[in-house]
Amino acid sequence: MLLSTVSVTATNPLGLLPNDGSRTNHRLRRDMRMFADNDEIDLVIVGCGAGGSVLAQRLARAGWHVAALDAGAVLGP
Repeated sequence: MLLSTVSVTATNPLGLLPNDGSRTNHRLRRDMRMFADNDEIDLVIVGCGAGGSVLAQRLARAGWHVAALDAGAVLGP
């Protein structure tokens, strides 16, 4: 049985989420396309809520070059 360390903090008050990096899928972040300053893109989506993130995903799968901007924390695509 594999046990992970869990800490109780203000953002994790009950200590239910592992804090050892195992809850983050770093493969998704590694595979995310990053654009250079001089790259041309087809669309910029400002705000990646429920609608913006789905729109970005569907357009990217259709072959569009899409950049999504959001003020929130990076939780993975």
